[in-house]
Amino acid sequence: MLYVAFADSRVFFHFHPTNPMKKLPFVLALLLSSGGAFAQSDCSVPVLKALQNNQEVDVEGSALPASITLVLANKPNCASDVTYQFTGAELTLVRDKRPLLPTMMANSPEVDLTAFRKLYQTGDRLYIEVPGRSIVKVSTAGKKEKLPLAENQGAAINWVLKK
Repeated sequence: MLYVAFADSRVFFHFHPTNPMKKLPFVLALLLSSGGAFAQSDCSVPVLKALQNNQEVDVEGSALPASITLVLANKPNCASDVTYQFTGAELTLVRDKRPLLPTMMANSPEVDLTAFRKLYQTGDRLYIEVPGRSIVKVSTAGKKEKLPLAENQGAAINWVLKK
């Protein structure tokens, strides 16, 4: 007897001990027919990017500018004619796993970071999150549609800061 379970884009097989070789053609057919499904990444949630002067910021270690522009973009392997917008973003300056200031809310792509610039030190992090409820898909015709995402399915950046 063959049991097949799907979880997180992986297939698990369990064979009953009686003559598993009889199931081999079925397993091969299943793997060959669904091979394309394993190559795709999750395209339901866009990627959040921080831009300064229309250039992507190095979030692995860079100084904090006075302002940034937040952009939601398609993942590299997810070609699509849609664009994304957000209705709200949350920014938190973190040191040693603790917020330095209350979370700042941003309702537009342009974000003023001068309040954070006065306090940050090398090694601090700027955590930027666009919750799932705030992400809007915009079609080529301009039609806006909220994505059916859970609260924890948003897009985020965990930016390592340097002076």
